[in-house]
Amino acid sequence: MKRGSVRLTTDFDRVSRKDLAKYVFRVSPQTVSKWSLKEDMPRNEDGTFSIGDCLEWFIDRAAQAGASKDEVDESSVGSRGILMEGGGEISG
Repeated sequence: MKRGSVRLTTDFDRVSRKDLAKYVFRVSPQTVSKWSLKEDMPRNEDGTFSIGDCLEWFIDRAAQAGASKDEVDESSVGSRGILMEGGGEISG
């Protein structure tokens, strides 16, 4: 494993607020809480998050704000460091 990489051993459908903030969106955990509580980002009943559902929410939200889905897929999300390579590693 490369230095600076994290091997996720967790289910991508059940990710903690802290891990979603740090490894997916690169924002504070407080921002994830705000998105979940005030901006309707999907959250599981047990308080965890599904990465796929949250990314879909993020892309839809950005598209509603005026960006095309292609721009969000290639620019916004990519610049946030969401890069999954080889066996569930997320470079960070």
